Formats: sequence, structure tokens, C-alpha cells
Amino acid sequence: MSLLEENAAILRDLEAKGRDLAFAREVDFSHVFIDQAGAEILPVERESSNSSQP
Repeated sequence: MSLLEENAAILRDLEAKGRDLAFAREVDFSHVFIDQAGAEILPVERESSNSSQP
């Protein structure tokens, strides 16, 4: 099961249990990188995408 499929299944389960999905929630997440280079590029990409937003 892909991460997208897993997330969709979790959201369907929450909805089936009657949870209101209409409002935003704070979500904590983590990521395991394959290598050091991948770990180092994420903050750079995130910073550049944030700087282009008003």
C-alpha cells in the first residue's frame, strides 16, 4: 500500500466513524531519508517554496 493509499484509508476510516473532516487539524509527521543528501535538500526546498509565497 502506498503512502497516498494509506492516508486515504485513514481519512475514510475517520469519516466512517463520524469525525468531522471539514476543519483543519494540526498534524505531526516524520520522514526517514534514504541518504544524507536527501535529508539536506528538504530544508532548502522548503525554504525556497516558503519564500515565494506572499
